[in-house]
Amino acid sequence: MVVKCPKINYVYSAISTLACILAGILTWFKFGSTSAVIIITVPALLLVIRFFITICRTIIFEKEGCTVKFLGIKQSFKWDELKTKKVIDLTDYHGQSNNYIKSVIFSPDHIRNPFRLMPFEYNSFFIQPGKSVFGFFYLNLDSDPKSEIAKKIYNLYAVNEKEFTELMKEWNVSIEGL
Repeated sequence: MVVKCPKINYVYSAISTLACILAGILTWFKFGSTSAVIIITVPALLLVIRFFITICRTIIFEKEGCTVKFLGIKQSFKWDELKTKKVIDLTDYHGQSNNYIKSVIFSPDHIRNPFRLMPFEYNSFFIQPGKSVFGFFYLNLDSDPKSEIAKKIYNLYAVNEKEFTELMKEWNVSIEGL
């Protein structure tokens, strides 16, 4: 099973990157200081790059494990290497109205999410020093988002729950809550 991001995500990422670069240029004009540009722009650019990697990956599920790919860079995991494989319920999660009911999160680490961040937020903005951006990934199990806008914008890694469940059972992969 191959799960790709929507093509529009590349456009969003390019716009975000350009906005960061523009902010750096404007900062330089306003303050005339290279250090101000570095202090303001570099962290923002690093977050944008992490965001870009988060929303523009391809996840390949196979009987032996899974592979996360981004622009030719890939990291593979065997199923037994993933310490976290669990379904999380997203109804009224983090006080937000969500477009999906459930997600499955995967990680080679035990995931603690004390702030109850959405999987997308956790992966994009919760930076763990020394951890790879490939070390946490997720699927949304409701492949029919609630609104037309959600189908265009929020269709991040959406799969049919029944097909995914059957595939995991066929491969004898146990996922907590599935």
